[in-house]
Formats: sequence, structure tokens, C-alpha cells
Amino acid sequence: MSDPADTPAADTPAARIRAAARAGAVEEAARLATALLAEVLGRPVGDVAINRDIYSLNSVNGFAVADGGEPLFFKFHQEEGEEAGVGEYYNAQVLHDAGYQVDMPLAVSQAPGRQVLVYRRRQDRRLSDVCADLERQRDPVTGLRVTAAQSAFDDANIAVALATLHTATADDVAAEPIHQLFHHRLVDRAPGGGGPGALGGRAKAFYVDGRFDFDGWSGSWAEIAGLSWRINGLDYPMTLADAFARAFRLLNPANLGPGPALVAHGDAHNANVWFEADDRVGADDRLVFFDPAFAGRHVPALLAEVKATFHNVFAHPFWLYDP
Repeated sequence: MSDPADTPAADTPAARIRAAARAGAVEEAARLATALLAEVLGRPVGDVAINRDIYSLNSVNGFAVADGGEPLFFKFHQEEGEEAGVGEYYNAQVLHDAGYQVDMPLAVSQAPGRQVLVYRRRQDRRLSDVCADLERQRDPVTGLRVTAAQSAFDDANIAVALATLHTATADDVAAEPIHQLFHHRLVDRAPGGGGPGALGGRAKAFYVDGRFDFDGWSGSWAEIAGLSWRINGLDYPMTLADAFARAFRLLNPANLGPGPALVAHGDAHNANVWFEADDRVGADDRLVFFDPAFAGRHVPALLAEVKATFHNVFAHPFWLYDP
């Protein structure tokens, strides 16, 4: 199957850094990131190191040291066609003001093509890494700590979600960056694209232009699109062509507003959550959001947790990221 990362990238700093990192040219990616970070921080930056991260299909993260010795962590998303589809990335302040527990960056650039968050470097682990370790080696004590922290986090988050629930206008909904994760990945937003109703973006790169190799069978999109599926003994009457057509319609921002919306992170899977362990007697561990690339004030309520649910359940580390 083809890789969308192999498609031509836009000529922006974020796109060039991601392309270099994906190609394994980590020194070039670090050189480019050094310039972007210095621009965003307004001071020299050195010792930039790009992390190799199995969760980062469309993002880059790493470490750096600011002038004066301050250790930093940085991360950014870069999406195909984002220059035409995203008005502003990284609304961390929106989450903070609403009452969510969110790590606030030292510096942020929100413009598509130059978007990046710069944090003080933490020693905390991502919740995804803690959970992956629990899958490999059961630890009842850590499991209970994670469960308790998640329960408290869920209670706090649902309270904020309900407090910010409102009816958003069609224009407000359509302007949200979260659509970059859904409908914008199904369409070609570049000039001269496939036109209304045509699959583009990642859908085209992964599927329409792809080749599918299974044990004992190989075929093209034209050969596989109309087939029905049986998975683990369960029949699924919907074909891939049907699924894409339905998603194309249901995820269109124009069809999601006016409607219920709330302040939300939008991409809060476990690799975007810190696990703040507190080993003091009687103290509680805490979960904290970070990397709110797609956060907003008017996130459609039914979309807010879809990406997180997919990653934490259906893209379980041993099923997709580390099979």
C-alpha cells in the first residue's frame, strides 16, 4: 500500500522538516527545526534532536536546548493541504481558559506551515507509553494508579465539556481545525484537485492509488472497493466504497453546523496526554493534555472524542503501531 508521506509536500518549514524526518534525514530535519525554533522563541537554540516516534505519522517531536541552557520539548503536526484547510493551529489557551488540565507552552506559532509548540522539557511519561508497558508486563499497582488518574481526568473533562456545550453556527463549525483530521483527509484541496465529490488527500494516497497485498491475493482499489468483508467471523455488508461515500457526506463541515459543539482538544489520544506520577504518600497522580493542535471553541460534539477513541481502542499499539 502506498504511503501518503511519499506524496509531494508543500514548501513550508513544517513540511520540509517532516519530509526530512520521514526520509530518515534526521540531521537535516534537526537543522531545519533549529531555525524554526529560534524564530519562534526569538533566541538561539541548539542541540536539536528529532525523536523517532511510532505514533507520529503526521507529526514531528524532539528535544532542544535554548540559549542559557533551558531544556525544551517541541512538537508539531503537518498535514497535506493544510495551507488551504486550517486557519489556525494550537489553541492551547482556549482549553486552559475553559478549565481543562493542559500543559501550556513556552512559545507557540499557530500559522499553518510554521506551526509548532515549544514546552519546557518534562520528565513525565506519556500515558500511551505507560499503558504500553502495562500491556507488556502486568503491574497491578501501576494499573490501579492509571485507572484512578483516568477516572478523575474523565470526570473533570466531562464537567468542562458540559459547561461549554452550545449550539454553534455553521460558519463557526466549518472554521474549526479539527476537520483537518477528518474531511480534509478525504478531499484534495489543492488547485486542480479532483473536484467536488472526488476522493483526494490521504484517501487517494492510501486507497484510490494504492495496491493491496493480502495472503494469497493482491489487487487494486478498483478490485477491492466493492467487496464486502468478514472479519473474525463477523460479516460487514458495507463496502469500502460505501464507507468512504458515507464518510465524505457525514464528515463534511457544511453538514455539521449549526449544531451542538463544545470546547475540546479534538486529538486527545493517550500519546497526547502526560502521566504526572506523584509518589508521595496520599498524593494523586494526574493526567494533563498537551499538543492541542486541533483544539477549538466550536468542535462538533460528536467529533470531539472520535480520534482519541480510535487511537486508544482500534489503533492499540500492538495492532497498528507495533504489531
